[in-house]
Amino acid sequence: MIRFLQFIFTGIPATKSYEAKLQDEETKYTVYLETIESDDFRRYNELKEYFANPANLKVGTDMPQKERQLEKEYRADFKALNDKGLSLDKEFQAKKALQPQKEQQLKKTLKQKIQAAKSKDEYRQLEKTQKQEIQTNAAKLKDERRQLKETLKQEMQAAKSKDERRLLKEAQKQAMQAQAAKAKGEIRLMKETLKHKLQAQAAKAKEELRLLEEEKLRLQKQIAMDRRHLKEEGVNLRKELETEQQKLKENFHLAKKRLKEDLQQQKDELQQLKHELKRLNNSKMIKDYFIFKKKYAKLIEEQERWVSKFYEDFSKNEIDQRWSKTQVISEQLLNGAPYSPIEDLHIFSPNNIQSAGGLLKIKTKQEKKEGLAWDKTYGFVPKTFSYTSGILTSAHSFKQLYGKFEAKVRVKYAPGIYHAFWMGTDTQKPHLNVFRFEGRNLVISAYSNEAKIEKKLKYKLKDDFYIYTLLWSNNKLTWLINGKKVFESSNIINEPMYISFSSGVYDKKAEQTAMYVDWVRCFRSNG
Repeated sequence: MIRFLQFIFTGIPATKSYEAKLQDEETKYTVYLETIESDDFRRYNELKEYFANPANLKVGTDMPQKERQLEKEYRADFKALNDKGLSLDKEFQAKKALQPQKEQQLKKTLKQKIQAAKSKDEYRQLEKTQKQEIQTNAAKLKDERRQLKETLKQEMQAAKSKDERRLLKEAQKQAMQAQAAKAKGEIRLMKETLKHKLQAQAAKAKEELRLLEEEKLRLQKQIAMDRRHLKEEGVNLRKELETEQQKLKENFHLAKKRLKEDLQQQKDELQQLKHELKRLNNSKMIKDYFIFKKKYAKLIEEQERWVSKFYEDFSKNEIDQRWSKTQVISEQLLNGAPYSPIEDLHIFSPNNIQSAGGLLKIKTKQEKKEGLAWDKTYGFVPKTFSYTSGILTSAHSFKQLYGKFEAKVRVKYAPGIYHAFWMGTDTQKPHLNVFRFEGRNLVISAYSNEAKIEKKLKYKLKDDFYIYTLLWSNNKLTWLINGKKVFESSNIINEPMYISFSSGVYDKKAEQTAMYVDWVRCFRSNG
């Protein structure tokens, strides 16, 4: 597809008037934005949205239902509290019923202990045992005495003389006396031992009885205390139940009161909101907003259509890092060294790019410079160029698919010199010229691998700044100068592209000149 037209344009608006128009529109839109971003306007929209909901206007319609629900919850809570009271009372009565039985059992156990202590006959058993032992020992001594007499009798009969018999008789008497004394001492000792044991046993029994009596007193006090505690527990249970019932009742009435207060508060708040909305409706800001919105609807629509994605006004006296002063291929293959096709008369030089006084200046000079040239047969070869110029691209920082691209540019027309505001990719194609001046001839073009669009026209532009704009969508390309559409075509490019400014030489009779850029900006469509 090739399109080629040539004619002279008239009717392009003056740059100053067009830029003034843009600034006026931006100023108006800024005021519009300040209005819609103000707290009062946000509040106005909130109130409008609030009152647009019918549910927000039905204040108090659910009051009967809330009261019924509150009454239902109160009755359920009161019943649960009564059930809890009955359950606790049942437990208390069961505990109270067991108390006499428990007391009786304790008394019975203590009584048995006391009776057992009083009926103990350990000391009697001990006395009986000791008496038996005494009797046994007495019988034993009696047998020994009898045996001793028999032995002496035999010895007496065996004695031959009277003296022997006398001596034996005396010995018998002494032996009998010794035996009697021994028996008497043993019996006395046994009696004393028995006495001591009986006394100790009696003291022990007495102490046990005393302890049991003390235990009896403690038991009586414990029983009295348990009865008092049980009585207090019953009283406390009744008081707690009554307190909870009273509290539940008070909470119920308080909830009803709060429900009515909430209703009144909602009515008051609704009335306040109505007054606030009425005040805002009558405010000058809101009235001016609707007048402005109606009067400048197209302006607002156009401004809201675009979102700024890139802006440069060259206000610094140095080139921003977003820009590159060499071609993409130079950075990819030549470490940033500039090159030109073999047929070009110029080579790009970073020294020809200057940012000063709020303007970008790209100079084209007649000077010898060594560099590389691309030859289709031999590749990159050394060449001495007669001219130098400059290029500035956003290739490494900004690319975009579709949108609005525009720049305020002034070109100094000179024979044999071209100036261009163009867009490209990392390859030679696709390529798109927002404008390209060859001398005074203006070329508008777009190239892809499959198609080509080109419009060439002779246009007598003043030596002044113009705003060049490209609108690029998925199905259309539109070129404008100072807001006036100069060409429109179906779109043939669908790849993200970077923006570039460059100048160059295509005729050996070229003169030195320059291109100036005041600003450049890119927008993405909001829709």
